[in-house]
Amino acid sequence: MIFLSGYQNNAAIGFTNRSVAFKKLLRCFLAKHIGLFLVLFLVLFSNLHGQFVMIEVYMDPSPPSLLGEWDMDPELIMINTINYSEEPVDVRFLGEFQNSYGERVGGTDQASAPLITIPPGEFTFSGSEVIPTSAFIYEDNYQKSIWRTGMLPEDFYSLCVDVTDPFSNQSITEYPGCSEFFILVGENPYLIY
Repeated sequence: MIFLSGYQNNAAIGFTNRSVAFKKLLRCFLAKHIGLFLVLFLVLFSNLHGQFVMIEVYMDPSPPSLLGEWDMDPELIMINTINYSEEPVDVRFLGEFQNSYGERVGGTDQASAPLITIPPGEFTFSGSEVIPTSAFIYEDNYQKSIWRTGMLPEDFYSLCVDVTDPFSNQSITEYPGCSEFFILVGENPYLIY
């Protein structure tokens, strides 16, 4: 037993020596290559940050029920962007409607979405210029109704807008900008004096 105990102690000492040697080797490697790691990190971070855009969507909470009227009112949907790069960025804005149950109603057809240039800094766009209603494709259960009436059915909706790179179709925003609204078909009756 004494022999076995001594063997275990020697093994533990050998293991400790190996871990100390490994730590020294790792520190030496990191010390020699830390500059390279920092340069790579900064280059990658600056490239990602150069394409970062923040977006906020402001929409009239009770827009006209006729979708054709939406493009005629430049202040119905306002999209505020902040381009954090020092260069203009070419993008496509992609919108998506969801109903009160969170079901997708429709969204922008990427092929029909106009190519937009966002200048550096803060800039506000009209929704009708970046996500025109003519560029929307609606889900089957809404498509026929919209073609027949020109209106979204009465309901609460949310419009979320994302900013994408036109070549990779990847989002360049941290999160999409969203706004909620209500479609009221017809007008409430009122008393005429």
